[in-house]
Amino acid sequence: MAINSFDQKLEILSFLLFQYGKLIKLAVILEQQGLDSTDVRKREEEAAKEIDKLRGDMLRTWNGQAAVLMTDLRAINESAQRKVRDLQTAVDKVNKVAGILGEIDRALSLVRSL
Repeated sequence: MAINSFDQKLEILSFLLFQYGKLIKLAVILEQQGLDSTDVRKREEEAAKEIDKLRGDMLRTWNGQAAVLMTDLRAINESAQRKVRDLQTAVDKVNKVAGILGEIDRALSLVRSL
């Protein structure tokens, strides 16, 4: 079933904007801790491109089911947020950041399929 509802599209776009803000926050946290934020900044750029693309496509039909997509995005968000919280006390911060970026990549991949 295609996503035709403008409100559903707006919810998806809003969620992606929320994730974009989380990427910015993560980059700042890493930089404050003296860690490399290059990969996070790269995801920021990718997310910004997807946001711009979705904004331009608001009036066309999107592929997929909004409820399923939002369920998946929320699950990814919960996992990413848990990993960000764990980052503060993690010994192996590099692997923890890689896990967070993996979650972000999953979310971006879902949105790209629209």
